Amino acid sequence: MGFKKKLTITDPSSEVDTVDKVSVITLFRYASKFDLLILTIGSCMAAITGLGFPFISVIFGNITGSFVKATTLIDYPGVHLAGNYTLDDFSDDVIGNCLDYICVGIAVFTASTVQVMCFLTAGENMIHRMRTEFLRSIIRQDIPWYDKNQSGTLTTKLFE
Repeated sequence: MGFKKKLTITDPSSEVDTVDKVSVITLFRYASKFDLLILTIGSCMAAITGLGFPFISVIFGNITGSFVKATTLIDYPGVHLAGNYTLDDFSDDVIGNCLDYICVGIAVFTASTVQVMCFLTAGENMIHRMRTEFLRSIIRQDIPWYDKNQSGTLTTKLFE
């Protein structure tokens, strides 16, 4: 028992236009200096967003440590922790860490919002320039080119 080969039928009269593939780097030729600036800002904000999550883990670790100290203080009243840890210290530690968590959350939220706005703005600007250049290249074509290509496919290509 074997696999059958797939039969393909080609029509020699049909012409297939091959489209050259473009690398991502060459797409940046449509970027202006402003686009490159906001892409750089967006990349920095992405790094800040990524760095925020390890800080959140550290804050949770500090809160967990405070709970362990408070539990030890409550369960074993005769044991003295280093620095004479009290329940007031526990409350201060947890509130301080919660405020740190809120600050990191606000920073991550702000950085991620700026990151998305920068990337979207730069992308929209570059797409606008690509479509404008495509439209200019269509307008510069000779009349027989319009007979060969259908207007519906040109519109589809323009807005893909």
